[in-house]
Amino acid sequence: MSDNVRPVGPVLDELNVPIELSATQRVTKVLVIAKVTDLESGMPGLVVSHNGLDWIEQWGLLRAAEQVMETESPLTEGDA
Repeated sequence: MSDNVRPVGPVLDELNVPIELSATQRVTKVLVIAKVTDLESGMPGLVVSHNGLDWIEQWGLLRAAEQVMETESPLTEGDA
């Protein structure tokens, strides 16, 4: 693991990314897509990370996320 690789949990915590889970739900697979910006050049980039998903699982999670985004409003209370 290089010096540039770090666990995603603290990064998401810094951004205050919430997730709603019931008492009977547990996250078992994750696909993280993050926009990043180089602080020196200002150039944007994209980082994708996962917890051991094969390409079919990655594709499936991405398609499922697209479906959710198409059927639910991306705005939540207080965003408007």
